[in-house]
Amino acid sequence: MSLIWQKGNQMREIKIGNMKLNMEELRSRQELLDYFSENGPTHTALMDFCEEYRDRYNNELCWPYPISDGKHLGTFLVLVREGILSLPYDDADKVDYELFCLDDIAMFDAEAMEAFLQDWDAFAQDLRRTMLDMKTYLQKKEDDYESEN
Repeated sequence: MSLIWQKGNQMREIKIGNMKLNMEELRSRQELLDYFSENGPTHTALMDFCEEYRDRYNNELCWPYPISDGKHLGTFLVLVREGILSLPYDDADKVDYELFCLDDIAMFDAEAMEAFLQDWDAFAQDLRRTMLDMKTYLQKKEDDYESEN
């Protein structure tokens, strides 16, 4: 993902994978907050809000980040006109899934994104090591079973 600023006409683009998006064409942070006020601050409401993006870009332009920041269970990264918005959550229910903490919604800056990237890398490396250890255990268990039979 790279953010491209163009001086002069202030057009801003963000590149996500092979897709370039004009940030000015996205809905605003306030529009999302207003939508939450009307429909509740839930994952279900977020997906309804992002339906237009899904239709236009074949992408909801929001991504779950299921790692705790020490205060919340996880967050969603959402593209809005102003940049990248963090929608943290601490709870979920069976119907609407994640319930967002409205008081802690914030815009990302590069430093915050770097912290998330470092935490993600540490999480992914730890999980991979653990899964490799589990695989080794399962292979040994299968080998032991075969040698006994």
